[in-house]
Amino acid sequence: MKRLLITVFAALSVLTAPAWARDWQTIQASGKLHAITEGAFYPFNYFEGQTLTGFEVELAEAIAKELGLAIEWRTVSFDAQIAAIQQGRYDFAIASHGYTEQRAKAVDFTNPHYCAGGMIAARKDGPLTVKALAGKTVAVQIGTSYLENARKIPGLKALKTYKSDPEAFAALKASKVDA
Repeated sequence: MKRLLITVFAALSVLTAPAWARDWQTIQASGKLHAITEGAFYPFNYFEGQTLTGFEVELAEAIAKELGLAIEWRTVSFDAQIAAIQQGRYDFAIASHGYTEQRAKAVDFTNPHYCAGGMIAARKDGPLTVKALAGKTVAVQIGTSYLENARKIPGLKALKTYKSDPEAFAALKASKVDA
């Protein structure tokens, strides 16, 4: 049976990658799922002190409980999660992955559990429309569907990539980017 890869953004998904790690019987026999998330995307997955928490973490733990399994968590940068699953290092990831055709070539998506759209974040009186981004420097997290969308915005001065959302927001707060 295919291993679980749960992901969230436009959809919380149970995903199956072509390179299989542990089959369902092996997972059941171990009594434990090997899970990954980013741990830096509040309120979905983040740390309160040393404790990993958030909506996605609680959802995954509820699913595991329903399956009669425990979860062993690890944090992996967002841009490396699908590859880590394909390499068979973990049973599933839950970290707000949006559906894209490219990702669908690597994993299968199930029905969404929540839907959200992208938004522009800027300092007070900053650019809040795509048109207003012309001539501006924009920050975006690598490995996200937002990166591909930002690349399509006409007239950007620059597009800067960051390893995590907190790093991108820090650049915005420090006036290194406009949005």
